[in-house]
Amino acid sequence: MSVGHERGSKINDSQCSSCFAAGSFRRYIIGSAISDTGTWMQVMTKDGHGYAHDFGIDAGLVQLCAGLPMLALTMIGGSTADKFDKRKIL
Repeated sequence: MSVGHERGSKINDSQCSSCFAAGSFRRYIIGSAISDTGTWMQVMTKDGHGYAHDFGIDAGLVQLCAGLPMLALTMIGGSTADKFDKRKIL
């Protein structure tokens, strides 16, 4: 049951920083942080604008409408991915 360190032991700084030595992982983390920051700003702006003008229900509907395409496309994409060979898709 070893996953790289003993149970109860702490991960030291060299182990933690070694994952950032790989260029592709570092680019992934930086890109993800930038993308997530933009998403958070967009969500907060939509909500803040709706609540500032006493459109509480409208702010909720805007968020619902923003999430529906993701929900629908996730299901379609998942079922499509299950039909094909993963090695060919990736």
